[in-house]
Amino acid sequence: MTMKEKRRLEVFWETREITTISFRRGFSAAGFCQSCNAETRHLTVLEAAAILKISEFAVFRLIQTGQVHSTENANRRLLLCAKTLLILAEENL
Repeated sequence: MTMKEKRRLEVFWETREITTISFRRGFSAAGFCQSCNAETRHLTVLEAAAILKISEFAVFRLIQTGQVHSTENANRRLLLCAKTLLILAEENL
């Protein structure tokens, strides 16, 4: 009698996700972020939620904890610093 050998093949793969943000003219606002002390793009809460793949409510929590810088424009619209959003997006990958 011969014994059959069992062979086992294990395959592992690693995936990475790249977040690309493109700005169309007139859709994003460039401005100065007081917290970063730098000129940066500013995005709406809805755009930030889409980039980070979280709810708008979760974005507001990030603002409250200071993880995302925010400012209000002349129309009293809340805008978020794209620089801090990108840092968060990279940390969550």
